[in-house]
Amino acid sequence: MRAKDTEGARRSGFSILSTALRSTIESLEPRQLLAPLTWTVGPSLPVARDHANAIVDPYQQIFIVNGNTSAVQRKYAGGTSWLSAPAADLARGSAGAGISGGIIYLFGGKGGEVLEEALQYDQNIGDSQDIAALQTPRWQLASAGDSSGVYAIGGLDGSGQVLGSVERYRPSTGSWAYVAPLPQARFNFAGLADGAGHIYVFGGAGVNNSTSVTNTVFRYNESTNAKRMDGTQLHAHGRTR
Repeated sequence: MRAKDTEGARRSGFSILSTALRSTIESLEPRQLLAPLTWTVGPSLPVARDHANAIVDPYQQIFIVNGNTSAVQRKYAGGTSWLSAPAADLARGSAGAGISGGIIYLFGGKGGEVLEEALQYDQNIGDSQDIAALQTPRWQLASAGDSSGVYAIGGLDGSGQVLGSVERYRPSTGSWAYVAPLPQARFNFAGLADGAGHIYVFGGAGVNNSTSVTNTVFRYNESTNAKRMDGTQLHAHGRTR
């Protein structure tokens, strides 16, 4: 009897779940949540650019900075077009950018020469001012920013040397300081902060040639000031395992 009761309970539970699921699906279908995901064409930038950075601020405004022009474009949350924002100090190709405390920071890059200059860009009042320079000029770096500051990670120096050093700018101190270096030197790669005290960097190259592109992922832990391999590898199509 117990086996039959259990089986009956399972059948009953499945039936109840199915009924609830059916009603949920029926109520969701009119919202077209089951439609296929596709890319759509958005508003074009008013200025053609490459080697740029995109930043999203706390108000969900998107800013396009750096690259082959000093112009800055802004798109408000829900907006349908790009607007011009106050320009940055100079064009910075393959530079770093990050946001901390709601303020955008631009640093490094190449503008005729590899740059060490850094800039605080206040998108809220349209003002910008120089801040302390990087300790090592660098471009083709990875960058990220969170509540602890902004990070300039790896890249190439002025002589083409691949860098493993990492610098963090803290707005509270107004200076750059070295933190734990990358386990392996990298350039031309991507970085982001997860908002939980970690900085991730993805892929990149370890030697200044086209045959050394890697699939490694490193994670930096702010609380322990340590970087490690994340145990994750990038597939050719960009997913991780």
